Amino acid sequence: MKALIFLISIISIALLLGCTTPNDTNTLTTADLNNGINYTLAYVAQHSTASDCWTAINGNVYDLTSFIPGHPGGSIIATACGIDSSILFNLRPTNNKGPHPEQANATLVKLYIGNLTQ
Repeated sequence: MKALIFLISIISIALLLGCTTPNDTNTLTTADLNNGINYTLAYVAQHSTASDCWTAINGNVYDLTSFIPGHPGGSIIATACGIDSSILFNLRPTNNKGPHPEQANATLVKLYIGNLTQ
């Protein structure tokens, strides 16, 4: 319940500040990135469980919580919760299949919540 209240608060603040969500295409535009909310890695780390899973990838922050049950690679995605998982996403070192397919980037666009800052 606290997480829901927190999420509603963040969304309300974002709307009040004029922040936007990513467009409906498979890419994040410069406007999306400039209008997103900024999060530190320390803040992302507070969302480190499968029931509240945020991750940073290539300078962007994503809420993976809703995607975990449907992840094609299974529960391995939970290892990305609360960390900068750029290397895990870009290289997929755990399965030796190389980078994620383009479909994964399209999914990330839908899960984007902000930018990673120092």
